[in-house]
Amino acid sequence: MCLKKKSNSFPKSARLLHSKQFKEVISFGKRWNSKLFVLVTYFSKQPECRLGLIVSRKVGNAVERNRVKRNIRECFRTERERLPSGLDCVVIARSESGTIDNAQQREQLLRLFARHQRSDDVDTG
Repeated sequence: MCLKKKSNSFPKSARLLHSKQFKEVISFGKRWNSKLFVLVTYFSKQPECRLGLIVSRKVGNAVERNRVKRNIRECFRTERERLPSGLDCVVIARSESGTIDNAQQREQLLRLFARHQRSDDVDTG
């Protein structure tokens, strides 16, 4: 499982920061789709789970985009300890995600993470 810090923060080590990292995940990773988001996952050699966000202007104005990003980060932060070590995740927000309330966004994200975990169990089992 992912390394857990003493605080519930979202440290820099838990983020995908460079375009090379994003390209690797998107090129070689597995995809899961929902109405609001696309989750792409790929196993790297890092000791920690990491998250990258792609939220374009099609989602809405800056306020809406930032709200969507906060919700994605919060959902990942709470689910991180259940994910396997070395998992890199990229979440791509679809344009509809800006118009949906926080609870529905979280529900969609939790479903995507659960689908990933179920398929991971099947792959390794």
